[in-house]
Amino acid sequence: MRHASRCSSDWFVYMADTVTFGPNKETLMAQVKDPVCGMMIEDKDAVATSNYKGNAYYFCSKDCKTEFDENPESYADTAK
Repeated sequence: MRHASRCSSDWFVYMADTVTFGPNKETLMAQVKDPVCGMMIEDKDAVATSNYKGNAYYFCSKDCKTEFDENPESYADTAK
């Protein structure tokens, strides 16, 4: 599962493709890849999510989530 954590060096580590900080430098925002269409979205802005084999997947639309849920094996590796 993707999650943020604070390590001993005070840097944030995020299990996602890209980590950016918000305007106030206190908000951690992460971009994640929709495994169906390939669109990069902010994890907090995902329209839907699915869990598959212990991993969270984020989607830009309900259609992408539906397609993923029908055949997750086809898309699970493309999210990375």
